[in-house]
Amino acid sequence: MTTPEQPLFPSTRAAIPLDAAMLVSIACVAAFSAVFALIAAIGFDWAAGLGVALGGMLATANLWFFALVVRGVLGGGTRGRLWAIGGALKFLGLFGGAWLLMKSGYVSALALAVGYTAMPAGITVGTFLRPKESEPTDAEASSSGDDRERSDGP
Repeated sequence: MTTPEQPLFPSTRAAIPLDAAMLVSIACVAAFSAVFALIAAIGFDWAAGLGVALGGMLATANLWFFALVVRGVLGGGTRGRLWAIGGALKFLGLFGGAWLLMKSGYVSALALAVGYTAMPAGITVGTFLRPKESEPTDAEASSSGDDRERSDGP
């Protein structure tokens, strides 16, 4: 029986959090996907816009799941091995999903590739927009065990 403090199904979100820099990169990939899809839909036709949007969705989902897999694998142990299997399944799902989308005939390979270019563009911009690491204040530095005296001058 579970207590009110202990949930029946513990969340993996607390165990494998994504840091702010990765979340910014994922948001940038999604934003580039939307912009590229809008440009394709306006500049060409709705089918091109749809293909670019689906390629961008694949890129965004791929980056998100890749971040989770890397966090899980770096955690080590048995769960790390399970995350590695999940990464292999992600790889197969990515190529399988792209193949199914192209096989359906609704989207072209070029449109998917253009949508997928949102990933390197979003990661690059996300790297520049990531939150700054906060530097420890004097009080935090002195409480961290650094007992050396600080001097402001020579």
